[in-house]
Amino acid sequence: MIDKATGKAIGTIELFDKVEARRGMALYIDFAAPYETRKYLSELRTLADNAFFALFGKRYILIKAVPTAVERLAALRATGYEPFEWEGREHYYMKRR
Repeated sequence: MIDKATGKAIGTIELFDKVEARRGMALYIDFAAPYETRKYLSELRTLADNAFFALFGKRYILIKAVPTAVERLAALRATGYEPFEWEGREHYYMKRR
């Protein structure tokens, strides 16, 4: 991801579709510390969710957020994500189409 104002890299985003018979996808986001804020995360979530559902036709998106990631958790809740129980994995949140 690139900050348009500075032209510098501020993070990465990865998308994996091998989740539960390919009905869903897992999204991994890694922002530089100054950008790991509710504002930036919510903006990315809103843009990405709409595009990913339309482009890939999946039924849900999963994102990991550990309990100490307060800003990330707030952004996920604000954009419609809910806790998701995934056998053998912890701290995932899901948004359904």
